[in-house]
Amino acid sequence: MSAMGWVISDDDLQTLKKKYPPTYAFLAVPHCTLELGSSRQSRLPPPRKGVVFGKIDNLDGVEALLLSIDGETVRPDGAVLHITWSLGPGRRPRDSHEAIRTTAPLLSESPIEVHLIPSRF
Repeated sequence: MSAMGWVISDDDLQTLKKKYPPTYAFLAVPHCTLELGSSRQSRLPPPRKGVVFGKIDNLDGVEALLLSIDGETVRPDGAVLHITWSLGPGRRPRDSHEAIRTTAPLLSESPIEVHLIPSRF
C-alpha cells in the first residue's frame, strides 16, 4: 500500500519558496495527498491546478501551505488539503494534520496557482 495524490511542478515549487521561504530546516517533499493506503493498481488522479491560499506555522516545528483544488479544501477522508512545507527536528509530515487543526491560518492576499502532477509516494 502507498499513498497517491500530486506533486508540485518544479517551477511552481520555486515560486512557492520565494513567497513562503521555509521556516524550518527540513523542506518536506512537496506533495498533496489525496488518498492514503491506495494500492499500486489504483488509478492515479488526473492532473489538476490548485491554489495555495495561505499557510500555518505552529511555532513548534510544523509549517504547511493550505491548498484548494477546484474550490475544495477538504479531502474525501475529511482531512484538509495541504502541502507539508517545512519541519523542525523530530517532526514528521503527518504532524501537519494536528498543526492545521490547532493553528490559526495566515491567509494570503495573493494566492498562487500551482500545477499538480499525479504521483504515488
